[in-house]
Amino acid sequence: MITQTLVLIPAFSGLMDSLVSGKWAPSGVPAIYKLLEQGYQPDSPFKVKVAVFARNAEENLNLGREGTRYIENLGNVTVIGWHTVGPRWLTRLVNELRQTVLCGLLARRCKGDVIYCTNGLVFQAAVLSRIVRRKVVLRMMGIFPFHRSVINGRGLVAHLYRWAYRSPFRHVVCTQEGSGAERILPLLLEDSVPRSILLNGVNISNQRKTRESLRVSFRLREAVVVLFLGRLTEYKGCDDFVNAAVRYLGATDRPETIFVLVGEGPRRKALQEKIQHAKLTDAIWMLGARPHGEVHEWFSVCDVYVSGNRHGNLSNANLEAMAMGCCLVLPKSDPVTGIDEATDALLPPAAAMRYDATLGDVALSEALLSLSRNPKKRKQMVENLKGAVSSQLLSWDARVLAEIQILSTVSKS
Repeated sequence: MITQTLVLIPAFSGLMDSLVSGKWAPSGVPAIYKLLEQGYQPDSPFKVKVAVFARNAEENLNLGREGTRYIENLGNVTVIGWHTVGPRWLTRLVNELRQTVLCGLLARRCKGDVIYCTNGLVFQAAVLSRIVRRKVVLRMMGIFPFHRSVINGRGLVAHLYRWAYRSPFRHVVCTQEGSGAERILPLLLEDSVPRSILLNGVNISNQRKTRESLRVSFRLREAVVVLFLGRLTEYKGCDDFVNAAVRYLGATDRPETIFVLVGEGPRRKALQEKIQHAKLTDAIWMLGARPHGEVHEWFSVCDVYVSGNRHGNLSNANLEAMAMGCCLVLPKSDPVTGIDEATDALLPPAAAMRYDATLGDVALSEALLSLSRNPKKRKQMVENLKGAVSSQLLSWDARVLAEIQILSTVSKS
């Protein structure tokens, strides 16, 4: 049986180049683009029709004209624009209403079995579910502070979002990223709505270069390598990482160490200035965004991998670091918010070093000093990690198949 799915998604930055160039070369949001790829396979029983929505004036400018366009190796995609019509509130209202009407027209024209709508279009998903009465699967990329504020918020916006999230969706699929979805979804959604909280998949590069040859090519000498990978925004913990590095490098009894940051973001300039002011550019390297293959090489050569994400630490990058067998340093879970309780369930205490993020760079630098002096402990932690996650991490093919199965079940209901 063929499952026909109408996919409604915002213009994710990782899909923008493909939409503009007409050549399929996505980056980021792998859970979404791998689902789309599967839906366009000629022999797949899962078929998709995709509509992409600009959600602000900048995205509209980058996307260009509205209408249907062909993307090589993907197919025809409908592009819906965003139009500035006056003050920000009026522009938002007019575009939400317009895009909602267009979603209804697309749903009527497509006549698919299921409508798969991501969190950025939750109002449109709510109308399609409540008023148009279609089978809607809402896709959430995790839980963010905004979702927590919606639950008990008193303003008009909070009430509107509560109305949207409490719609009769046929299923809600949420990424398990350690952000506390287990606690928040029961408060955010209607009790009767089925939900699945799924870890993202991992793809491990067939790395042919040895760790030793990579260290030579990266000019790492015999230094201990501490790696941070992620977008350079405050909530990801990049500031704590750089501050901890500065503090660590001021210690007199530590081994030679190189700190490496891979990623781009709004904090890059400020962090670069801090490193330059401390005269530590030879020991703290900011590499910017790197190709995926090179990221795997850094996983291979690092001695310690640090994640300081305040919203949860089961991100794509962290799952790949686990699969690659990195020695992990992560924040302790928060019993108040539930953030990283899922991380606790995945990783036993001996599989990763956990530090108190409320103490910031002080606690992180102490953890790094302890590990850098003890290579035997690092090795044992890696062995414990491999034993803990080997049966729990899925390939991306298996992960996407699990989501397609959910859509197939909804289509038959």
